[in-house]
Formats: sequence, structure tokens, C-alpha cells
Amino acid sequence: MLSKDHIALSIASALLLFGAWLFQEPLLIAVGLIGVLVGSLLPDTDAPDSRIYYMKIPSLFGNAMDYLVIPVIKFVFRKKKFDYNPEHRGSLHTVFAVTVYSIAFTVFGIILLTFHNAFIFQDWNLISYLYLLMFTFGLFFGGVLHLMEDSCTKSGIFPLYPYNEWYLKGGISTGNREDDRPEDFSKALIVLAVISIAGPLVFQFNPIHVFLISIVTLIAIWMLFYSISQ
Repeated sequence: MLSKDHIALSIASALLLFGAWLFQEPLLIAVGLIGVLVGSLLPDTDAPDSRIYYMKIPSLFGNAMDYLVIPVIKFVFRKKKFDYNPEHRGSLHTVFAVTVYSIAFTVFGIILLTFHNAFIFQDWNLISYLYLLMFTFGLFFGGVLHLMEDSCTKSGIFPLYPYNEWYLKGGISTGNREDDRPEDFSKALIVLAVISIAGPLVFQFNPIHVFLISIVTLIAIWMLFYSISQ
């Protein structure tokens, strides 16, 4: 899919899932959403012309992937005796790689944050680590959503490689402007996200109950979208 579709679908999915706490923990949710935005583009760093390299903040993470994180991923693949495929929609388009780079960014972030707190800010602000973990969880969630989105395209992916060669594909052609299914699905997710946000805010529903319902709804709507994409 195009980058704009990855961003729209991923942010809308995240809002549906976490919208119940949007007005209770706005800063924390905002940090998570930024993580989802960046994470929704990171798997495409296996393509030199990826949109991530032309966006200010995401490009920093794209370059970090190239020079810091992808070498870590390749090292892990070698240690596990797995073949690393550098082609577009190759090894980076797997749950295994998304997990590895999310952990790598978390470790790098903790190191930088600890150095900042200890030697520059000189104050152990533990809440900053919570925001870091929320951001890197967003990276992971956005990456997984990216895989779900690409599994609906004609090119397809092997999401469980190297442990399983299960191949997922759909019928959506990347760049086909006449195929409005990604846009329609984004709109449907946004409507559901608004309902999720309005539940605790307007109707005083328990946020935990809304969150649990949102999980089931998100799984069901993505199963429906995959079916429609065929």
C-alpha cells in the first residue's frame, strides 16, 4: 500500500483501540500515536524510495534503521541461522523483524534516556521511561498493522517468516487510484474510533469495557477488510 494508506489505516486502528483513554491520558496516547505513525512506515525502509525518508521526524528513524537497527536484525537472523532477505517485502515485512527492531529501539532509547537523566538533566524522571515504552509499543503496533495492510495487497507478504512460510495476499493494487478500498476502510475505522472516544467521554462508559470491546471490534473489522480485499 501507499504510505498515506499505511498512516491513515494505522492511526485510525490505534485510535479505535486506545480512544477510550484519549481525554484521560492525552499526552501518553499522543506519544503512542506518534509511535504508531512512525511504526507504520518502518517496514518500508527496505525500499530506497520509501516515503519515510522524506518526512522530517520519521526520516530520523528511517536512517536509524539503516545504520543501527537493520545491522542488529541481520545479526539476529545470522545467530538464529535464518536467511535474511533484503528485498522489498522481504525479511523486514515479518512479525519477527518488527519485534526485533522494536526491542532494539527500546534498548537504544533506554540507553539515551538514562544518559540524559543521569548526566544532562541530572534527575531520574521515571515517568519518561513510561512515555518511551508507550512510543516503542506504538512502533511495534504500527509495524504489525503495516503487515496486516500489506497482506491485503496483490504482492502479499510472508508475515511469520522465518518460522513459517504462510503467505497472505489480497487483491488491492498498490498505487491504483481507482481502488478506493483502503480509503473506505480508513473512513470506517475513523467512525468506529469516534464511537470509542465518545463512549467514556459522552456516555460515561467504563474505559476498560470500551477497550475490551474495541479489541474484539478491531480484530473483526480487520478480518472483514481482509475478506473484502480478496
